[in-house]
Amino acid sequence: MIINELLDLYTVANNFRYEAVLEFHSCTDESIFEWWEDGELWLGQNDCNTLRWVHGKFCLGDASNISYTKIMSTLV
Repeated sequence: MIINELLDLYTVANNFRYEAVLEFHSCTDESIFEWWEDGELWLGQNDCNTLRWVHGKFCLGDASNISYTKIMSTLV
């Protein structure tokens, strides 16, 4: 299910940039895997927020720490 959601996400948002809302990394950008050793994927960010996949959930939170403002089991 998660893989299908990531595929759906990158079908629509691959390298999408709208800095006022969120910027998604390209699916070929190796920075997605920067936190893989911690069990996380770094999907995108803007100045204040980071979108990550963490232990089976999608998390939107503060870019400067691991404090999440929203945790979602699905992007839908």
